[in-house]
Amino acid sequence: MTKVEPKVRCCECRGTGSIELLVRRVICTACNGSGSVAEAVLDARIESLDLSLPARTALKKASTLTVRQLVGCSEQTVRSLAGMNDPTIAEIKRALARLGLRLRPEGP
Repeated sequence: MTKVEPKVRCCECRGTGSIELLVRRVICTACNGSGSVAEAVLDARIESLDLSLPARTALKKASTLTVRQLVGCSEQTVRSLAGMNDPTIAEIKRALARLGLRLRPEGP
């Protein structure tokens, strides 16, 4: 029996599996049209993001060890960590974007 991994809704296409561009729809590249992201991606350690040493160190000091924990943080929260600056925040955003993920939006 094949084990099916639980999935989390893709933040790029919002679970629809496609993204509307101008007048046509294209397959979402973040989730390959499935509308969700595998749990394994979220449970990966931050080392798998290939971040710089300062970024990894700041996240580890804040006990942010997995991608799931990182995407649960807002940009403001990450920015408040010791050692974070604009280039480091941009680096983290790019690394998450490669996985089709992003930091939690600000607000409630």
